[in-house]
Amino acid sequence: GEDFSLETLERAFELTSAHDMPDEVRAKLYVALGRAYLKISSFEAATVSFETALKLHENSGCKQELQKAEKLLKEQQEQ
Repeated sequence: GEDFSLETLERAFELTSAHDMPDEVRAKLYVALGRAYLKISSFEAATVSFETALKLHENSGCKQELQKAEKLLKEQQEQ
């Protein structure tokens, strides 16, 4: 039930990026990466991860998180 660390997720992405996998599975990895980036206030990386997840699988379950990341990114850029 706990989230993986950003380092673990980035390593999983590195190990699997050259391999073929179902879009739905890769989208889940991008969602997990986006959530990890949100935790460290890396809003641009989170936004990109969530957008990529939605492109791969429309029902990846991160639409609200994408909106949150976009809002926080906008606020960060305005400061």
